Amino acid sequence: MLSPEVANDKSLYPDAATIQKGEWQNDVGSASTLYEEYYQKLESGSLISPYCRASARQYALSGRPLLAHE
Repeated sequence: MLSPEVANDKSLYPDAATIQKGEWQNDVGSASTLYEEYYQKLESGSLISPYCRASARQYALSGRPLLAHE
């Protein structure tokens, strides 16, 4: 049996109004292989230009949010 804490967690069990506001992704079919390939490249950092890697690392170490609006 679920604990009340889990059973009432709206992030796990959203109500009907929240579900109505949501967006659903349709099956992308055979393109999923391409999505997976580019996700792996993005995750490994191989999509970042060698010229940007040092500055990206410095930025990450600075503690500033990646999408900061300055």
